[in-house]
Formats: sequence, C-alpha cells, structure tokens
Amino acid sequence: MFNLILRALILSTIIFTIGCSTNSPKIWFESTDNLISKGNFKKALSQLEMEGKKNTDLYSRISKRDNLNAKSKINRIEKELSNQNWGLANELLYNLIENHTWKKQFPLLKDSIKKLSNEERRIIQTNIKLAQASLLQSKLAQYDFNIRSQNGDHGWSFSKSILSNEKNQLAKALYNLSVQALSVQDYANAQSTYSQALQLNSELQKFELSKTINAGLNKSNHKTILSQQQSLLTKLDTALAEEDYQSIITLQTILSNAPFKGREVSAAINRSSAIRLKQAKLLEKQADSVYRHGDVSKAIALWKQAKHLVPSLSSIQEKLARATKVQSKLIQLRKSSELQSKN
Repeated sequence: MFNLILRALILSTIIFTIGCSTNSPKIWFESTDNLISKGNFKKALSQLEMEGKKNTDLYSRISKRDNLNAKSKINRIEKELSNQNWGLANELLYNLIENHTWKKQFPLLKDSIKKLSNEERRIIQTNIKLAQASLLQSKLAQYDFNIRSQNGDHGWSFSKSILSNEKNQLAKALYNLSVQALSVQDYANAQSTYSQALQLNSELQKFELSKTINAGLNKSNHKTILSQQQSLLTKLDTALAEEDYQSIITLQTILSNAPFKGREVSAAINRSSAIRLKQAKLLEKQADSVYRHGDVSKAIALWKQAKHLVPSLSSIQEKLARATKVQSKLIQLRKSSELQSKN
C-alpha cells in the first residue's frame, strides 16, 4: 500500500515538473530590445543564436552595433591607460568583456593594465626605498655622532641593533628592485638601486650585477645615440630640400663630431659639403659681377656669404681682402670730399 502511494507521488511530481517547463517562459530570456538598451550585446546575440536566428538581418545588425560599441569602449580604455587611470581602465574592461562578444583586444588590454600599473608601482617603490636609504644613512651618521660625542656606547647598543636590521632589510629590498629594473631594461634605476644596496651591505657584491647593468647602459646609450643621429639626418635632409644653409651648416657640424659616425653620416656630410660649395661658387660669381659694375659693398656682402658657406675657399678670401681695401679707400675719399664741400 505504501509503495503504491509513493509511486503516485513521484508520478504527480514528474507531471507537474513537465507542465511547468513547457508552459512557463524561459527564466533566462529577456527581450532583445531590452538587452540592447542595457548595452548587453553579448547576451542579445547569444539568445538569437539559441533561437536559430544567427543568419538573420537582425543578428547581423546587432553584431555590427556590438563591434562599433566595443571599439568605442576600447578607445576609452586606451585613453584611460594613457592617463594612468588603472582602476577605471580595469572597470571599463570588465564591463566590456561582460557585455560584448570576444574581441582580440581583450587579453591585450588586460595585460597592458597589469604591466603598466606594475611598472608605475615599481618606480614608486624604487623612489621610496632610495629615499629610505638616504634617511637611514642620516640615522647612521647621527648614531655615529652620538657615540663620538659621549665617548662610548651609553645605552646606544639597542638603537644600533635596530638600525643594523633596518640596514640589511633595506639593502635586500634595493637589490631586488635592481633585479626587477634589469628585467624591464630600466638600467638607470638598476644602477642606482644596486649601488645603494652595496653601500648598505657590501656582502651583496657576490651577487654581481655591475657587468649586466653596464652592458645594458652601454646598449641603451647606443640606442639613444642612433635615435639622435637619425633625427639629425632627417633634419639635414629637410634643410637641404629647403636650401636652409644656416641649418645645413649647424647640422653638418654636429654630425661631423663624435659620437655620430657610419656610412650614412659620411654620405650626408659629403652631400652637404658639395651643396655648400656649389652655392658658395654661385655667390662668388654674383659678387664678381656686381664688383665689376662698381658695387663694392654688395660684392663684399656676397663674398662674405660665400665664405660663411665654405671658409676654406681661398679665392674668396683674396677677393674679400682686395675689396675691403678698395672700400676703405672709397670711404676715406668720400669723407675728404664731404669735408671739402663744407669748407
């Protein structure tokens, strides 16, 4: 009898469950318009796909809106990253992932937020530890002063123990920061933290970092020099195209000296020298012409321009010397003439 009652209860439960599942609406379902208004494109597209509407115009339109909206949010996140607003960028990314279909930028943005925020944290920690090291050095100097002033310990041994422990802990922290700086090729901070760590604890010398740091600094300096060299060469090309001779002279002078070197530099210098010589000879020819027509002052001005372009041009130097003497005589004659006319 009991078994019959139990079977009846089980059967009625099954019937009730089936009835509820067929007659009640899907608990996960929400209208597409409502989801779009909330900006939840991901769920809207998922529902359409489950309803067999993936190849419809509606699905295509929502997918396009999803991509456009996601692109706008990605641009906003990148802007916040440039402003170093790590928390806001992270929050925006979480919202982006929740409401939009997968985009290839998602993991890249996540890595960028983590990497950039960790990098800023490392720099801040480096500055803090270096400042703490400076303060500790002052405390140690104060301790030494107290010992010498009082001619003995006089109860300062406890302070010495505390300072000694602080010194060792800080040295380890600075050493670790130096290693971290090396891992991201921040050789300047690697050098400053390692140097300070050694000042606090010379035992850290056995964990040699100097060679790695110096090699990195040399490499970094080489990259900087190459970058500057390329910038100067680009500026020189522009000056040559615009016939800006003063800039040509300045840039050529800079590139002619260390540390700039190489085939590209030599070629640029030779090209500049050739153009300067060509222009100098043109100015010399113009000066010769106006000098023959009696305009000594203008001829001198043109020869001086030519000399400025190519100081080693001997023919110009001779002409300038001769013309300057003529000009001096003409000035004297003019003055004599003016005096005679007054008298």
